[in-house]
Amino acid sequence: MNWITILLSYFLGIQGSCASIEKIYFLENNFWEEDQGYVETEKGFFCAIYEDYLKEPNCNFQFLTLPENCIYFKSLNYAYTFLCKADNDFINSCIQSGDLKNVFLNIVLYFYDQPLETEEEFDNYTGRKRLVPTYKPLEKVLGNDESISEVEKIQMRLLHIKPRLSIFLLKETVVIKDIADTEIEIRLNELLLFEMFKFYYFEEYTDCLKCAKDFLDTLCYFELVDDDNDKTSDQELPGCSINSKNKMKASEFVKRLLEKFDDVTAHSNKTCFDKPAEIEVRKYTDSLINKCVLYIKNQLLNKELMLLIGDKYNIDFYIEKFHSIISTAVKKVSDVKRLRPEEEDKFFEEEFEMENNEIEKLKMAALNHLCETDFIPNYFSKVLGKKIETLEDYIAIDKMACDFHNIICKIINIIAVKENPQFDLKPYYEPVNDDCNYKLVEGFMIKLEKGVKLKQIKGFNDKGGTIKLESEEHYVIDQSNSYNFVKKVLEIKNIREIELLLKDNGRGFVVYRINIEKFEADERIIYQFN
Repeated sequence: MNWITILLSYFLGIQGSCASIEKIYFLENNFWEEDQGYVETEKGFFCAIYEDYLKEPNCNFQFLTLPENCIYFKSLNYAYTFLCKADNDFINSCIQSGDLKNVFLNIVLYFYDQPLETEEEFDNYTGRKRLVPTYKPLEKVLGNDESISEVEKIQMRLLHIKPRLSIFLLKETVVIKDIADTEIEIRLNELLLFEMFKFYYFEEYTDCLKCAKDFLDTLCYFELVDDDNDKTSDQELPGCSINSKNKMKASEFVKRLLEKFDDVTAHSNKTCFDKPAEIEVRKYTDSLINKCVLYIKNQLLNKELMLLIGDKYNIDFYIEKFHSIISTAVKKVSDVKRLRPEEEDKFFEEEFEMENNEIEKLKMAALNHLCETDFIPNYFSKVLGKKIETLEDYIAIDKMACDFHNIICKIINIIAVKENPQFDLKPYYEPVNDDCNYKLVEGFMIKLEKGVKLKQIKGFNDKGGTIKLESEEHYVIDQSNSYNFVKKVLEIKNIREIELLLKDNGRGFVVYRINIEKFEADERIIYQFN
């Protein structure tokens, strides 16, 4: 019996003959201790965190982490959380491009009124939730320098202020504007929910609500007016005609949006089709376009879709965007010639409603643009009575934005619970917390190919001495039977290299030698032949 050895070298991330070895990242944290399913605090039961990566325009990978998803090593007092593939890919792309300056890691701590330990319990929970947000620049959580400048801390506040102000993009918020303060107080007292959350800036809910309504008055929304509504005359809409910058008749909106398809879309009413099959294609395509246009019209009419007007975000801009969104949805049909009337509803559910995410982005884009102008500092400088310049000023705005969000959510929750006791309560937010201790650390994952078995694993220190590696002390085996290593854990143990001996049934043995510092691997394939 004879043997032949082949030596290969590569950086981690390349597929080997018996295993794939990939560089990954872990979230190092001390949120929970080992064997803790939750932590009981004055805020409630701390049971979960959400990880999110924020980069303009929108690059968000939200990932739920529970205590059971954390791994622990005997040598360290930290927990380590696996990141999903999208997170790892995003981090690597930022590092490779050198684009780390404007990327932030957002960790949100979730507190509940009862202990929750499984994903099913989280999915079914509809009670009160308190959320504590934290932000850190990605380059800081990846490096050893954890100091954060005042400019970065202001950026972190603005990142939090924007989504809190998005509460003003809800239909229910606009409705609240017309509810008398006395009626709100009655509802608060009726359901004994007055002490549901803490105010961070305002002393009384009445002061907060008054300021929130005043802020709402400064916003301008895209409004469709129902043609059949007798109150649409200019006389009955003082100071705001149908042809104003933010109002349009519903029929005019539908007409203008459909005209965009007549001018641009290949399958349009003005296109000449000779063959019966082509006429059929045109018919079904136009039907789908009409269905999508009417859907958006109804969303605007019913105030289910609240779009801010300002600067480039005008009516013409939104019509262009709606045309693009609908066109994208229609093009996703793989073979429109096979589409039949009975399939239209399925298309609408599976294709166009998926584009609702794009509509949500459109809503937030207008708000983000507004926040990037002088609107925020100008408005809140009037409330604070001073020019907005320092970190302390933005901390105060963050507190006000949380109070706005929470008082509106509170009223929405009260109204909804009265009608439906099982209503999934909207969460309450605290201002940004700067004290959380976490960072991203490097590691690597070894995934064996099918039929390959690990025969031996050992480490080598800086002097070449051998160290026996143990599961749960040096590495962790996950549910997919992959071997996961945290670089920091190995370095503390003075392990500089790792060697794995793998048995590939039918071919022979493969030895992997991994350099921890350089993230390089040598593969030695030992083939057996007669």
